[in-house]
Amino acid sequence: MMTERQYQQQFDRMMRRIEKLYTKKYTTYFKKVFNFASSIVAGGNSREAQMVVKRFESELKQLLYSNYNMAAGAYGNFIAGMFGEEKSVGPKERKEKLSQTFWDAIDRWISTQTAQKVTKINSTTRDMIRRIVENGLNEGESNATIAGNLRDTGSFSRWRSSLIATTETHNASTYATKTMVSEYRFPKQKKWMNAGDERVRADHRNVTTEWIDENEKFDVGGELLDIPGDPNGSARNVCRCRCVVMYRRKPDKTYKNIYHVDLFQL
Repeated sequence: MMTERQYQQQFDRMMRRIEKLYTKKYTTYFKKVFNFASSIVAGGNSREAQMVVKRFESELKQLLYSNYNMAAGAYGNFIAGMFGEEKSVGPKERKEKLSQTFWDAIDRWISTQTAQKVTKINSTTRDMIRRIVENGLNEGESNATIAGNLRDTGSFSRWRSSLIATTETHNASTYATKTMVSEYRFPKQKKWMNAGDERVRADHRNVTTEWIDENEKFDVGGELLDIPGDPNGSARNVCRCRCVVMYRRKPDKTYKNIYHVDLFQL
């Protein structure tokens, strides 16, 4: 049976693999957007540069969908595997391998999250392009110089890409975990587990380490969150969060020692 430490390590390993892949994909996306804006400025249309964001909106939606879908499938199978129901899942098979109920819930979540995140990401990108162009014009820079500044910004977008990949992969993984566990119809408990290193923010380190009922909320710096990465949480509690949630069957009160109940023996 998997221990708490083993669970956390496996959860983290899976997340790192997906984050690495999508950091590259988001970096490529942002380079494309800023290079296109650069080409517009170089052509003499500096005031229209920020409008390119809309041109690439569908690509961003597809990228986020792919990120969420991969994380959801991976963690749905991770949890199912703990219960002796491990299933393989590929792009063409996902509806058949994990339950329709699971994917219906995931698809609803992805739809909501994608709409919200596309709006936020596009707003930030648009503001970045606008500031670069306006600052350049105010400084009397040529279109060629402003275009070069836009290309440079696209080339150095890895930090932002990593932030998005880390946050969105984490949010999808914890939601998929919660959704998969909910398919097991008996009382359960959950536990918040932080990454256990010096990078853990104080509010996450101070969350109770006790098991609580699955429908209870965690107090995270004054915010009541259902799971790590809860979309109802503020950016200070959600962005780059690495905490995980663990579940177990709720112990029978007649047991003299609740620790006889195996983790994940649901």
